[in-house]
Amino acid sequence: MEALARKHEKSAKDNADAARRLAEIEESRKREQKRLTEARRASDERAEISEAQRREILKMDWLIDDIERNGTAETVEQAEVRPVPEFEVAADHDCPSG
Repeated sequence: MEALARKHEKSAKDNADAARRLAEIEESRKREQKRLTEARRASDERAEISEAQRREILKMDWLIDDIERNGTAETVEQAEVRPVPEFEVAADHDCPSG
C-alpha cells in the first residue's frame, strides 16, 4: 500500500513539474509574440513616417521644378492650373520575421 502511495506521490510531483515547465514555455512564447508584435508595430510606424517624408520630398522637388519651368504662381488662379500631383511611395520594412 505504501509503495502505491509513493508511486502516486511521485507521479503527482512529476505532473506538477511538467505543468510548471509547460506554463514557463507558454509564458515565454507569449513574451516572444508580444515582442514580435511590438517590433512589427514599430516597423509599420517607421515605414509610415518614411513614406510621408518621401512624399513631401517628391512634392517639394516637383514644386521647385515647376517654379523653375513656369515661374512663381502669383495668384490662386495660377496655382490652381498647376496642381501638385499626388505621389505614392512605399517604404521598406525592416521588421524581423517571426
